[in-house]
Amino acid sequence: MRTACGEACRICVEEGRERRFRVAYMQFVTIKNDTAVLAVKGTFNFGLCKRVNSELEVAMQNGCTKVTVDFDETKFIDSASIRMLCDVRDRVRPDNFSAGNAHG
Repeated sequence: MRTACGEACRICVEEGRERRFRVAYMQFVTIKNDTAVLAVKGTFNFGLCKRVNSELEVAMQNGCTKVTVDFDETKFIDSASIRMLCDVRDRVRPDNFSAGNAHG
């Protein structure tokens, strides 16, 4: 979809509020109110870090002040991805960062 400004955007309507994302599709991040929820299925490794970080940045530019990581369907995470999540935690402040559903 193209907006009046001519940029490709995806429109998400949540609780009566319309938000525009400057990406055609966000594969790993969904927005719930003021929270960006990150969920990677399968392997979360260095190869995904740039894409995931970009999606989180878009979410923050669209009003998200918190980040939640859902590891329910993540089977493997490497050290580069852990480092990226630590950087995200520092960016949003530790009080606004949470992770859950990890299976070991």
